[in-house]
Amino acid sequence: MYIHENVQLQKPEVEREILRLLDVHCDAHQNSWICFQDLSQRFGKQVFSQLFHLLAGLDLAEERAEDIFFETIEHQNAMTEALGRNPGFRVAMFDYLTNMNPQLSNPKIIEFSVYQDKENLMLVDELTGLFNRRYCNDRLEREWKISRRYRRPFAIILFDIDNFKFLNDTYGHPRGDQVLKSLADVFLDNIRSEDTICRIGEEEFLLILPDATSGKACSAANKIREEFHGLHLEKTRLSLSGGVASFPEDALDTVELLERADKNLYIAKKSGKNMIISQSEDKRREIRMPVSWDVRYKRQGEEKPSQSRDISINGISFVAAEKLELNDVVTLSVIAEQVKEPFLFTVKVTWVQENVDDGGYVVGGFFVNASEGYRGRLRRILRDSDPVVKKLF
Repeated sequence: MYIHENVQLQKPEVEREILRLLDVHCDAHQNSWICFQDLSQRFGKQVFSQLFHLLAGLDLAEERAEDIFFETIEHQNAMTEALGRNPGFRVAMFDYLTNMNPQLSNPKIIEFSVYQDKENLMLVDELTGLFNRRYCNDRLEREWKISRRYRRPFAIILFDIDNFKFLNDTYGHPRGDQVLKSLADVFLDNIRSEDTICRIGEEEFLLILPDATSGKACSAANKIREEFHGLHLEKTRLSLSGGVASFPEDALDTVELLERADKNLYIAKKSGKNMIISQSEDKRREIRMPVSWDVRYKRQGEEKPSQSRDISINGISFVAAEKLELNDVVTLSVIAEQVKEPFLFTVKVTWVQENVDDGGYVVGGFFVNASEGYRGRLRRILRDSDPVVKKLF
């Protein structure tokens, strides 16, 4: 089985530090609790719950884990006095959790490196060497609990390779597999040591970013997107799209967080692909509807035809043959499919992106001085324009 050489770096920092302490045999020290004192000051009480999760597979609340840790230390001291030698923390823990305070009914002793190898077989994707969906679900739930407890943000990014079925059908599955491996390298070259990247579907990946807002996540996602977009499969330039969501800004639980990220990914796909969408960072605070309507934009007196990529009641993105500049003000005539009379908007340009698929540029901006009545009429039309996104209104 292929395991990426950097996959161990994706484990949470507190977990890596516990493993490091265990590797140097600090648990055999007479005062082994000192080894974990600095860690608990750095990371809080999660150190104790992580310790028992690693060594015994127990999922204990942080306060309960802390109590059991110090009870185990006392038991270790008692065993040392009775035996005339220090049995070590792990042996004391094994005896305490099976005999004195039974938490384990039928434990098995196994070399930690062997256990990790077996764990990798269950938790690591065979092709890319990244963590799989099973690990992702557990890691996401743990990060949510930690972030909620310590009142800190975290973000997720749901990535999907654009046109992956076309790549497989055109170049064959072995070449498609190489694309997946190349993307895995891009991820691991661009994420922080505390981040976690998992392959959760054929061409879908989820990145978990502790202590990150939507803004930081968008910056990280675009860096990954741009590097991957620099790769080619023969004559085809590769690209991927992403949807960002953050706790607590966008959602308060993991189910809602994944739904929000998936919604934003859907909008990125419908809006032309090769882009990252975050509702939090969007200057248009309303939902973007991925609709392709006829547009005519007027700049410096000259009117040119175009197509919309997406529209909300506060703004629009559309295709332009020429590169517009930030803060340019243009007049747009937007013809919705359901109405005869066009909408007329004044739009201030807030971003410009090269349209690599069809040439020209994709331009985004917000409506200037649009009346509430105008916005209400537009909202009703947008609400009925897509049966999937309609549920989000």
